[in-house]
Amino acid sequence: MKQKLTLRRVLASAVAALAAAAAVWLLCRWVGYDLQLRIGNEPVYEIANDDYTQIIDVPEDGLWQAVPLEAGQTLYGCRLRFSTHGELYRAGMVMVDLCDADGTILREAAGNYANIFDDNFTGFAFGTAYTAAQAETLCLHIYNVVEWEGPLGLWASTGTVGALALTADGVDADATLALQYMTDDTGSWPSDLANGLAPLLAFAAFAAVLLFGLRAPLPLTVAVVGLACGLLFVRVTPALVAPDEYTHLAAAYEMASRLGGETPADENGCLLVRESDAPHFGTRSGEIGILAYKAEALARQNEAGGPDALTAVSEAKAGQGSGNYLPQALGIRLARNAGANFYTMLRQARTFNLIFYLLLAVLAVALAPAAVRGLLACIALLPMPLQLAGSLSPDASVLGMVFCYMALCLRLRTKKAVWWEKILLIALGGAVGPAKAIYLPVVLLCFIIPADNLVGPTEFVRGSFG
Repeated sequence: MKQKLTLRRVLASAVAALAAAAAVWLLCRWVGYDLQLRIGNEPVYEIANDDYTQIIDVPEDGLWQAVPLEAGQTLYGCRLRFSTHGELYRAGMVMVDLCDADGTILREAAGNYANIFDDNFTGFAFGTAYTAAQAETLCLHIYNVVEWEGPLGLWASTGTVGALALTADGVDADATLALQYMTDDTGSWPSDLANGLAPLLAFAAFAAVLLFGLRAPLPLTVAVVGLACGLLFVRVTPALVAPDEYTHLAAAYEMASRLGGETPADENGCLLVRESDAPHFGTRSGEIGILAYKAEALARQNEAGGPDALTAVSEAKAGQGSGNYLPQALGIRLARNAGANFYTMLRQARTFNLIFYLLLAVLAVALAPAAVRGLLACIALLPMPLQLAGSLSPDASVLGMVFCYMALCLRLRTKKAVWWEKILLIALGGAVGPAKAIYLPVVLLCFIIPADNLVGPTEFVRGSFG
């Protein structure tokens, strides 16, 4: 018998839910703090010149090192190899300015005796990254702003390396400094990521405790908590790193094109895509790690989308993947219609896949007998199925159908089937097997249903025909 909710129970449930949400929020903040300590503010370097055989002391006017950049290339800073001639100094500061051809300072960085050591590379990070709007040659101006106790030198090559010319006192030094470009930096992204996930996790904890305390129907709990946790996986999994996700993307993109009445491939079987999507289509998994989150977030904010015109030929082949890509294709179709960029389109496709899985999971929990309903709800909310649902994988919908079929078979063990249950049983049984061969034995669960529960009212038939 269903118990009536009391004000005391409602208040107690709300307080417990708030406590759970606060605990999860604080845990996320701690995780963010820990991640920031371990992998925050970590630069990524690219060697520009690794040939150094001489030491050039920094003159009064400083050294001017040419830095050619390509259009769109981003520079966060640089790293130089210093020489203090075997001495440890207690005074001195050096500046490294990024200047244009006219000598105008674009970015600044500084270092002193505390972090510059003999025969060691020292990194100089600019306050903000510089991105070249077009191909250009800038200069690094290295000079002393506070006199050192002794001479300060920089390792350099004998002879200019490529276009990396070095000038000292206005004269070509016929050398190139030992130079590395700082091409990326994790910055505060570890803590930013954890802080961004905190609201979703806190809401999931709040909803789970509150709905449990209020004795809400389990299907509602699965829907609410599953959506919050599933969106967490959509956000925390970088683009194209789930198993075979680049294949799933090609299949869903092709179906989206067919839904829009477009030709999805060229005469060679290569997938046709929008011009803005072409650079992201390939045949390998995407990048992982904190820098992958950073790159995806920045691209989602700054990358342009485009009209839904399939004008570019991608590396991906048409006809890839097998399974149900309809939810993902609908997400892609709507995103393309709206002119969204690639990463927004990808997130929308993954969100649609998650919603479709949750609809099936809610149906499964609603169909299941009371004895196994809680267990099925817990299984449906496990991290692995939610991670699948938050990707482009069609396995999530297959798993949802398996849950529904299993729940229906268990339900019909103890009751006679009505007409819609029979139709649903046949439809699910016919879909589960062909969808994925590994689930074919699941179809045999129908044999646990007593035959009497599947037949019609035979008494009426006998009476009618004597």
